[in-house]
Amino acid sequence: MNQLIEKTDAEKRLFESALQVFAAKGLYGANTQEIAEGAKIAKASLHYYYRRKERLYYEAFGYAINQIAIDLMKSIHPGKSFAITLQRFCDTSIDFYWEKPHILKLFVQESLNGGEVAASHLRRLAERKINPIGLFIKNTQRAVDKGEIQSVDPYQLFITTWSACLFITVASPIVTEIVPIMKKEPQEFIRARKKHIFQVIYHGVVT
Repeated sequence: MNQLIEKTDAEKRLFESALQVFAAKGLYGANTQEIAEGAKIAKASLHYYYRRKERLYYEAFGYAINQIAIDLMKSIHPGKSFAITLQRFCDTSIDFYWEKPHILKLFVQESLNGGEVAASHLRRLAERKINPIGLFIKNTQRAVDKGEIQSVDPYQLFITTWSACLFITVASPIVTEIVPIMKKEPQEFIRARKKHIFQVIYHGVVT
């Protein structure tokens, strides 16, 4: 499997700062001075490498989507059982988005704005054989073919699983008011949430 091209410390700081600002203010509301200050670099340096804010947005978004893709590829492997694939996908996805809610916010904004940047990066990842979604689909179809699980549409099952993993981070401000343990012990609730999603989906399709 191809790996990410390692970024310098300065690039990582720049992209992390850009992700925070773009998530908070959107592409057109973001201020490059604020991004540069967050990255602890000179604004002139930022403009030297990224003359247009749109280019910085594109590269920062790619940095983010590469992170989650690589994390998933490290946890999901070809030919694994559906149970292992499902559990690892849930654990990795929920942990990633819970720890980096600003990235999930940016992903949602990008999707609502047409998703062209996300689609471009997903195609680039697929060309480099970094395709965790495809791997989830293949392992699911393999489980169907072997009779390990019921005959389900792997794509529908992926969307159901992915949606469940995303929702707790998206709705956390509201869920915190509804579920007392979220306020008292959020990490314990997240551990229980991962287990619950796995059990509901797995036992819903197992033969």
